[in-house]
Amino acid sequence: MNDDKDDIGYGKPPKRSQFQKGKSGNAKGRPKGQPKLLQEQLLAELLRKIEIKENGRVQTITKSEAVFKTIVNKSLQGDNKAMALLIQLMSEIKESQKEDLPPQKIIVSWKH
Repeated sequence: MNDDKDDIGYGKPPKRSQFQKGKSGNAKGRPKGQPKLLQEQLLAELLRKIEIKENGRVQTITKSEAVFKTIVNKSLQGDNKAMALLIQLMSEIKESQKEDLPPQKIIVSWKH
């Protein structure tokens, strides 16, 4: 019998279709820096300025400031999800101040 046929089965592909020695099966691989790129895009978007009208005056603030204003205002209006998020943010900030961590190290998880 042919030795090739004897060694074929689950987890034993034929020799002719196996990867060649010294060559990767995924030569291109995962592009490096992809996760960081997403973080940079999010940060850039949060730092973009927008105009809002508050108390009859137009103000220019960052989108991240607008998000925090919205969370606080919705909490004051009785939105339970916004209240929970605000309480979590406040406890994370308080905890980071105890440990003397920089503010960017705060991790918040949002549960739907």
